[in-house]
Amino acid sequence: MAHSCRTRDLSGAWGNEKQGPGRRVPGEKQSVPQRCNVVLGTVYSVLCAACWAPGARTNRRSPSGAPLGHASLCPSHPTQFILLLLSLLPLCGCRKAQPIVSGGRPIGYWIKASHGPDATARKEAVFKLGNAGPTDPTVLPALIAALKDSDARVRCETILALAKFGPDAKPADDALTEIQSHDPDPKARDYAAKALKKIRGGG
Repeated sequence: MAHSCRTRDLSGAWGNEKQGPGRRVPGEKQSVPQRCNVVLGTVYSVLCAACWAPGARTNRRSPSGAPLGHASLCPSHPTQFILLLLSLLPLCGCRKAQPIVSGGRPIGYWIKASHGPDATARKEAVFKLGNAGPTDPTVLPALIAALKDSDARVRCETILALAKFGPDAKPADDALTEIQSHDPDPKARDYAAKALKKIRGGG
């Protein structure tokens, strides 16, 4: 027996779900490369100011009588300066970016689950993918594929997920238009119409 999807609000921006411990989606804070650039740029500026400012010079001289130049705490050669900057990388969190997760599981887990035999599990999977957002390039194609699910509840949940993406879900326009016009479930048709309005920038 075909299941009809229940009415639910289409409003709300995508992001990490409140129920799960998913990692914050990039965009709410600086990415790792951006953070590294900011920290290293700041360190470079501080070292330059400290080592090359007039007050940082010393009165020490070499055995030949020539001034030694900068204070002993400052690097005396460009290579030493670069090594000093590199040694600060662990302090600014410049590590390999962790994969995006939703509900405590990686995106790949939910994509696989969206093709499983159980409709309830597929519905949960598309919900989690919707919470992950379009940052991961594999999410949107997986949701577009789920629009063809045989269970109306899954199709409805997928439409809700795509609606959260707004204009980022533009590639789903054709599939949603097809659902709006021909889906046998009236709720799915209604959801598709509202989602298309959001995706096309009409509200």
